[in-house]
Amino acid sequence: MKVTDLLNTRPTAPTMLLLLIILLVRPGLAPGDEIPLPGQNAPIALPGEGPAENHTDTGFLPTFGGYVENTLNAEHMTADDSINTLNNTKVRLNLSGDVAPFLGFGMGLIGETNAGQRAYHLTAYLPEEDEATIPEENRHAYTDEMKKNDVYLQEAFLTLTASTASFRVGRHKFYSGTGYAYNPMDLFNKKDPLDPTYETRGQDAAMLSLEVSASSELELTARTDEDHRHVDSQMRLTHYRSGWDLALQYTRYTDTRVDWEGDGRHVDFTWDLLAAEFSGEIAGVGLHGEGGYAFIDEPEDPGTLSRAGKDHERFLLGMDYTFEWQLYVLLEYLRFGQGRDDTDEMTLNDRFAYLTGEILTSNKDTLYLGLTYPVTDLTDISLYTIVNCNDPSLTLSPWLEWNAHPGWDVSLSLNIPAGAEDASPGRTGTSGFVRVRYSF
Repeated sequence: MKVTDLLNTRPTAPTMLLLLIILLVRPGLAPGDEIPLPGQNAPIALPGEGPAENHTDTGFLPTFGGYVENTLNAEHMTADDSINTLNNTKVRLNLSGDVAPFLGFGMGLIGETNAGQRAYHLTAYLPEEDEATIPEENRHAYTDEMKKNDVYLQEAFLTLTASTASFRVGRHKFYSGTGYAYNPMDLFNKKDPLDPTYETRGQDAAMLSLEVSASSELELTARTDEDHRHVDSQMRLTHYRSGWDLALQYTRYTDTRVDWEGDGRHVDFTWDLLAAEFSGEIAGVGLHGEGGYAFIDEPEDPGTLSRAGKDHERFLLGMDYTFEWQLYVLLEYLRFGQGRDDTDEMTLNDRFAYLTGEILTSNKDTLYLGLTYPVTDLTDISLYTIVNCNDPSLTLSPWLEWNAHPGWDVSLSLNIPAGAEDASPGRTGTSGFVRVRYSF
């Protein structure tokens, strides 16, 4: 399919329905689904804030908002020297308000359509010698396909508040950790380090927030996974002192892994993660960090995934600084105890788990460097670099972000991998996208 064919793709019925709703409702607040930057924790839930995470007192009148977004992706497939293109159109409708002074609600409805190359063959990203070990008749099991059309609730929740407590139940968003590219202590959310601030789906969860003191808060959370097979829990104590944000966290979590080298079955590992985080500033330099130690209960028969059942450390340390001439610099170091020391140790389980996001990285040590400079008041250019220290390999990701007009945002990005074929990126080729969003 040609790029011109993608741009001329007709909207589907679900997308047209959401567009019609948007034209009929009262415009409201722009969405604020972006993941917080280092040191910027997600705000405490207040009644009626809804998915926009902003709130204007409108009494019992609900607030509408949302966005329309189109993203054109292109990727060079080095395995067969071809170009894959995918055009994604997404519409989001936000609805939030207060049913009563103590009861608020929020909803985020998504409709999207995909045109172009929707099927991805994971084996095409492997080093050639690893791909050769997989029989041709079994390669269909390593194919992932995106839906052509989809409509789903990204968020839908109720919030009860009292003077020193709040309770939120339903599908909603919450995060932990202070890292920008990676959050090793956040086991519930998965984000792309090459696009780390892009919105995530909400979690089906219940959260009780209690004000322990004027500067401390206790959060108790129970959530279920997407398939509603497991119930995970989390206890989090945050404290704010002299400009520093501090937190202690305990997470009980079921990590489901795929036995790629075995029979392809799903294997559950029970985690107990003890972790902490901090963020603050010294002499104008922002400092942040997070992480802890995971104690893992391995099942009786882990198949070929015995390494996934090993206890390990996982932490991140970072710093950021803005020069007088407005250049912003970010540096982070990630330590992932289950990662590999060199490429000779990497298995198919490591490579597929990395490609599908089951693990943060296949390396033990990773560096992340970010540079951002405002060319104009409305245009930023950035360069982000992921360095896999144990391969070694790296990925360069230049960005241009332009606030073209109030409500209109344009983003352009490239991902350029470099390294030997047997390194983490494998045969991943250069890719990029153009994203245009209108928020209303």
